[in-house]
Amino acid sequence: MSSLKNVKFAGCLYHKGLLSWTQRYCVIADGQLVSYRSEKDSKPVLSLPLVGRDITYTERMDSSRFSHAVRVSRPGSETHWFYTDSRDVADAWIFVSYTTVLFIHTDTRLFTSEV
Repeated sequence: MSSLKNVKFAGCLYHKGLLSWTQRYCVIADGQLVSYRSEKDSKPVLSLPLVGRDITYTERMDSSRFSHAVRVSRPGSETHWFYTDSRDVADAWIFVSYTTVLFIHTDTRLFTSEV
């Protein structure tokens, strides 16, 4: 994780893999959502650029352990599901994701606008 710059948010989320839910240490940095096996790992298992992705909240109505979901999707590509135990935590991940993307777009316009 030491290679990431501009870390905006970090913490543990459960990521839906092929067969099961696995706890991952996730970081929002450099315009990406990056997932590691643990906080000590240096090699990510997943890296999702946030620009162009829909990041939404979904609540499951059953009594499942994973009732608060953050859905990260983009048309034509795989949808990724991340679960947490509270709505507040899910909302925080979504808010930081969107503000990160907004900052990237604002920062890009500063350097590409005509004078």
